[in-house]
This record gives sequence, C-alpha cells and structure tokens, in this order.
Amino acid sequence: MLLSNQVDGVLLASAHDPNDADWRTRLARLAVPLVLIDRRLAAMTFVGGDDEAIGFEATRHLFEQGYRRIAHIAGPKTISTAVGRLKGYRRALKATGLKAREDYVIESNYHDESGGYDAMRKLLGFSPRPDAVFAASDPNAIGALQAALEAGLRLPQDIGLIGVGNHRYGRYLRVPLSTVDQQRSTIGHSAANLLLSLIEKEQFRPRSILVPPKLVIRDSSNRAELGRSRTPRTAAAQNGKRRMR
Repeated sequence: MLLSNQVDGVLLASAHDPNDADWRTRLARLAVPLVLIDRRLAAMTFVGGDDEAIGFEATRHLFEQGYRRIAHIAGPKTISTAVGRLKGYRRALKATGLKAREDYVIESNYHDESGGYDAMRKLLGFSPRPDAVFAASDPNAIGALQAALEAGLRLPQDIGLIGVGNHRYGRYLRVPLSTVDQQRSTIGHSAANLLLSLIEKEQFRPRSILVPPKLVIRDSSNRAELGRSRTPRTAAAQNGKRRMR
C-alpha cells in the first residue's frame, strides 16, 4: 500500500520471524530506502536499542546491588530482541564470575503479564531459589512482581527485579519497578534522520545504529538506597530516645 502511494522511503517495525527467508527477500527487493526499527534483519539498515547491552546492564545492576543468584525471564527465541537480551545476560554472568544455570532461564511471551507470573512461580520453586530476576520486558516483570508478592517475598530485600521498556505505569506499582529504558524517542529521531539522508542519496550501504540503554533504578531492585534510607531513621529514633531520657 505504501509503495502504491509512491513513498520515497519506509520505516518498518517488523514482527516477522528473522528466519523467514521469503519476507527478507521481499524487503531486499524494495525500490525505495528502507530502515528497520525495533527488530533487526541481517544485512539491512537498522536503528534500535542495543539489546545485548540491555541484558548486560540489567544483570550487572542486580549484581552491584548484592544479588548473586540471578535468573532471567526471556522472550521467545524467534525474536531478535529477546536473543540479544539473553546474550547480554549470559555475558554479564560471565563478567561478574557468577554461575550460569540453564534452569534459571525461563522463556515467556514478551508482552504478557501472565507469562511473567507463571515463570516467576516456577523460579521460586527451585532450591536454591533465585534472589533476583531480570525480565526481558516490563509486562513480564509486572507479572513476576505479583507472583513474588503473593509468595510473601519483600522487594528488594528478599528478591530483586528489573524489566525492560520503562512503561509509564511502572513507577506507580505497589513496588515501583526498576527497568531499562530503550530510549525510544532517540531511536525514532535517529531512524527518521537516517531515512531522510538515504532518500537524498542514490546509493547506500546497509548500516546499523544501536542506541545505548539507560538504567532507571526504582524500589524493586534498589538495595543500596534501602540501606541508606534506614540510617537516618535509626539515628533520629536514637536521638529521640536521648531527648526522652
């Protein structure tokens, strides 16, 4: 439909399986410049989040907060973003010297809270159970949060949790959710500018622009802040006792 309207270029957020050869062939034959966003296909121009960096930074953050048994609720293996985040998770475990356990990786539907809920319940049944979870999306993390609370666990004391996406409602949850912001606005601006530049040129080579992620640390994983916030209250209570004496 777009091509029939004689557009000069296309921005495409594909949800196709990256192994779909027919789809990739059709895209490669387009007569206008094409920029993919969100999900990558090999040898095609792409602008999006650095998914491996997302997985690495989220997992390293949990390590820095003192967690040592870090599990991962992963997205489907057919989705490139999920594959990248899983790779980053495993790279962070290796970099921090933590043991990688395959049973600590549970595949779930990306955009389904119930998938995160079921995955967390399974993880909590392990012995030893994980003391932190990196969920590949905020919906997964929200479902996981509910399962942890129902199990009587305190966040971040008993278990830490971080998601991906920085959904607008994450900070309003019963326990505000730590997350990794993919910098969607930056991705949109970069993709549009790149497409405009490609339209002005008659020839171009495929290229990829990866936008670095940004950690958004909230209560669900912030053990360090919890420790700092306790100190002033304890001091105030002691001062109060002295005044009463």
